[in-house]
Order: sequence, then C-alpha cells, then structure tokens
Amino acid sequence: MSRLLWMPLLLLPALPAAEKKLTSGKAANDNMEIAAKVYVTKAEVDQLLGGDYGGTLAVVEIKVTPKGEKPIGVVRDDFTLLSHKDGARSQPFEPTQIAGKSALVIGSRPGGGGGMMSQGNGPVWGPTVGGGPPRRLGGNGGAIGSAGGPSEAQATVKDGAGEKDDPRLATLKARILEEKEIESPLSGLLYFPIEGKLKPKDFSLLYRSPAGRLTITFE
Repeated sequence: MSRLLWMPLLLLPALPAAEKKLTSGKAANDNMEIAAKVYVTKAEVDQLLGGDYGGTLAVVEIKVTPKGEKPIGVVRDDFTLLSHKDGARSQPFEPTQIAGKSALVIGSRPGGGGGMMSQGNGPVWGPTVGGGPPRRLGGNGGAIGSAGGPSEAQATVKDGAGEKDDPRLATLKARILEEKEIESPLSGLLYFPIEGKLKPKDFSLLYRSPAGRLTITFE
C-alpha cells in the first residue's frame, strides 16, 4: 500500500524555484510619475543585459509616465544615483563609456572601501553618444570609492584603437532610456558604475528637471 501511495509523487514535475523579487520604488508629482527597479548584483545585471559586466554596473529600469497635458522632456542626465554608504552621486553613463573602444575600466587598489563612482572635476574621458560633453571622474570635486577600507576603486581609460566593436555595445544602445519629448509612457535602462558589494537599499534615485524634483527610494 505504501508503494502505491508514493508512486504518484515521484511522477510530479519539479516545481520551479521562486523568482527573486526586484527592489523597486516610485515617485510622482502633478506632471509625471517615475517608477524604477534596480539591479545591483552581478548575476542580475549579467542576466538582464546578456553579457559579463564584472560586477561593476548598477542598472536602473525606468518608466516615465506623463500626467499633464504638456509633453515631458526625458533627459538621462536629469537622473542621479545616490549612494547612502558614502554619499557619492553619479549620473548615468553612455553605452560607449561602458563597452566602447575607448571605455572605462574599473578596478581596485589598496587604501579605500567599496563604493560608487561619482563625477567630479578630475580627468576628462569619453566618448559620448550624440556629441554630448565628455564626463569627468574623480578629482577634487568627486570621489571614487570611499575612504578608510581595505581597497579603493580606481578607473582607467582603455584605448581600443584597432579593436573590433564590443558585442555588448548593441544591447546597451538598444535598451537605454531614450532622450526625447513624450506624451505617453516611456521605458528604458540607465547604467551606473559601482564598486564593491552594495544592496538596493543603499541607493536612492534623484530626478531634477524643469518638470519637477523627485526622489525614489528602493524598498
């Protein structure tokens, strides 16, 4: 009898593992609503983008929904990722700054702790898409990593003259949040460099534009 009772159980298909719920948040004013999900672990980012990014990126999935009668201008540099661990702030990077022939290489050196890249008035590097201004990292006006820990993040520019296009570049370009005026919802991704192991709760997303000022916390 016991064998008959157990046999049907052996034939049942294995149940799929529960998917991890991504950390999300939203904020709104009279002009718009912004909803966001954040991907911070290497596994999440690599699966989302279909490549190996070395655990150096945080990706924020954005949905901007206009609420008023006037169109909203979407500009990527209106978004800033704030790290609560070290106070660093970073604007999103262009695809070519991540996977272009001349791209940022993030590493570590002794003397500091893990943190998030922030822009300041350090050395200019690029290039940027669409003829935009070059970016600055480090220097007196910004920081790379946080002080006082065993290692400090550092960035160098890879000169890719003569190299083939990085296969990741097409995906980054295709999925980035578009810059344009909208009258209906618009979704896309923003890419931010990070260093070290950070959690979604360590970040807030700041939005500052003529359409308003919003702060999105991730819970």
